[in-house]
Amino acid sequence: MKKTFLYGIGIVLMVLCGCKQEETWYSYDSSGKTVLKIRIENNADTRTEIGEGNQVLWQLNDTIGVFGTGETKSTPFVLSSLEDDGTAIFTGDLPENITPFLAYYPYRENASLQGNKLSITFPTEYDYTGSTYGPMMAFPSEEGSCTFRHLAGLLKITINDMPAKAKKLVLAQDFWASDLTGSCYVDDVTVSNPVLRVGNWFDVPELVANIPEDMATGTQTFYIPVPVQSYSLITVLLKDEDNKTLWYRPIRDLVVERASLLEMPAVDTEAQITITSHTSGETIRSYNAIDTITLKGYIENYYWFAGKLSQTTEEDRKYEYHPELKGADYLDGAKVSFELDVALHRGKNIFTIDHSGEDVGYNNVNKKSTLILNLEEINEPAEAVDLGLKVKWASYNMGAAQPTDLGWPYVWADNTGTDVLCHDNYENVTYGDVIIAGRKAYDAATYKWGDGWRMPLAEEFAELDKLGRKEEMVDGVRVWRFTAPNGNSIILPVADYWTGITHYDIFGTGIDRSAAYLITNNATDLTYNHGLGWALRHHRLYIRPVYGPLP
Repeated sequence: MKKTFLYGIGIVLMVLCGCKQEETWYSYDSSGKTVLKIRIENNADTRTEIGEGNQVLWQLNDTIGVFGTGETKSTPFVLSSLEDDGTAIFTGDLPENITPFLAYYPYRENASLQGNKLSITFPTEYDYTGSTYGPMMAFPSEEGSCTFRHLAGLLKITINDMPAKAKKLVLAQDFWASDLTGSCYVDDVTVSNPVLRVGNWFDVPELVANIPEDMATGTQTFYIPVPVQSYSLITVLLKDEDNKTLWYRPIRDLVVERASLLEMPAVDTEAQITITSHTSGETIRSYNAIDTITLKGYIENYYWFAGKLSQTTEEDRKYEYHPELKGADYLDGAKVSFELDVALHRGKNIFTIDHSGEDVGYNNVNKKSTLILNLEEINEPAEAVDLGLKVKWASYNMGAAQPTDLGWPYVWADNTGTDVLCHDNYENVTYGDVIIAGRKAYDAATYKWGDGWRMPLAEEFAELDKLGRKEEMVDGVRVWRFTAPNGNSIILPVADYWTGITHYDIFGTGIDRSAAYLITNNATDLTYNHGLGWALRHHRLYIRPVYGPLP
């Protein structure tokens, strides 16, 4: 919530009714009418609308009330003209031989002045015109000047998508709280900072502003005067002509000060999920075939919420996510934020957002929308290191940015790296007596890094292992180092491996992929404690490619 004060640099509201004691702040025209000349300090405009800078402006035909000396009832004075220097001309008919004593805005026929106490009854329902309707009062000082001062605060409410059926803007208080309108008073009009108080309790729990037709659609801003006090809860509602609630938003712990403008954040009235962290069509780059991102957003205007996000990947794999709302046991139309971790797969990811639930008007919500996020996998081949062997070995794993990174784990024969749940049922697939190394349909290294690159064979694992290995710590990572007689070496980060979606906390090496034969259910790997071994097809292991032709 943004709070500004309706006076100060650029938003001065002090209306001078005369500068010097010898100057008179009133006169009479040829017809005998009393004329008040009022100018705004710093030559600001003089209307009772709110300008772009939140300054209060007069509006032609605005009416103020003026009490004459000794009078208990006020006389209406109408703004008749505005002069170039910022002077406003008000005219009205005071009784003969009565001089002006006190002015206030807006004019109310029921206003009365008893001694120094001003009493005014404001309506519980009125036709909104765009004017502030904010009460002000002007009392002459000893020097003869007269300053209009605000008696209440203003609540600025901006609605981005006015429902077409909205006819009333309502501010509602709890019945046991003080009223928002009705009988009000100023204890002492002579004090420097007068405040309008509410004179009735448990009587008028709602203030209703009837919405004009030209404000029934689009983005609209309302300025509603609110008495000075602290409010534990004010509810803003939009209702139709039958008084049915179309939308509401609670405002909690509101403190209203004199001459302050409380600017509420602009709101939407439609019940919906909004993603704030990402935009549709956005591309995210990653070294991995799947990368987890956090979607951030909020829901609003729900009575209850049953929405979800359904994801379809480029490989036509499908997932479902349900936002976990923060502190949302009772929604009550509030804006509630969420954070949702989702796994982006390489290529296009289409999220169908289901906005299901019930809005604050107790209507079913069946809206759907789409968010498209693209994951661009970075496939930069590593350096091919010559260790004096039959093939050259990559300097880092697939999906890694540097030699100490593990990279991305793959299911055997999945060239994309996206089959994390073994959808292809590797236990029951028969491939025949073929080698997958170097075949783009099965070999992720060939598919992503290009011709010449492939997964190593079991005998190539064994040849590497014969170089001997030395365990080291590099940048805080446990690695094996294999050093060739020619002085070249590679390091393999010690890794865990995955089976299906279950993570087994044992050490693999990073070269954990055999491309051997697809005639058994096993693949060869190099294990931390046991050397050359085997793994099941559905185990997700890290790939260290080699460069060179098949034997």
